[in-house]
Amino acid sequence: HWADGGDSSIANSCLLCAFHHALIHHSDWEIQMIAGIPWFIPPISLDYLRRPRRNHYHDPLPQSG
Repeated sequence: HWADGGDSSIANSCLLCAFHHALIHHSDWEIQMIAGIPWFIPPISLDYLRRPRRNHYHDPLPQSG
């Protein structure tokens, strides 16, 4: 993130509520932007492989053909 020397840009941004913003800054959770989508990397204590996760709630609806 920006505080650690990351870009200060829309492409490197992720909207978070206050709770999750503090969690990212004060825990071992990380966010990685992949193709413009934020992926959340859990701490090793939750997933020893630290597999990225993302929120699928706002995925676009499938297009009807």
